[in-house]
Amino acid sequence: MSAELFRKLTGEVDRLPADVATWISTAFQRWLDGEDLEEALNLKPGPGHRKPATLIRADHRNAALRQAWSLCSGTPWQKSRALAEFIGRLPPIYRRHRSGHPPTSEVNRLLCIAADQGRLPEKPNQIHSICAETR
Repeated sequence: MSAELFRKLTGEVDRLPADVATWISTAFQRWLDGEDLEEALNLKPGPGHRKPATLIRADHRNAALRQAWSLCSGTPWQKSRALAEFIGRLPPIYRRHRSGHPPTSEVNRLLCIAADQGRLPEKPNQIHSICAETR
């Protein structure tokens, strides 16, 4: 969040739910007192923790992977192996996707969406731990 956006948000604090307004107001005061914006908002990750933006990207990637996984046929392990094969063949499809040519397969379309969010798991056991074990 930029400082300018943060200032605008504090101007709208009366329209926000009470708990959010309190959080924003407290954070704004901490920021005015000289704290870093992420620290003031309690968004700075601790040692060994991921940033909120990274967590959000991983959640979006995993959601697209789960959708693609659900389109594969077979047992859960067969689906994970099939999706690993799709991912192995994805690089040229993804390059075309990035240049404006959408994939024809729904699985590939979902994998391109997932790849937009970060590196894809390539091994069936990695895919299985994301897709099958959260069900």
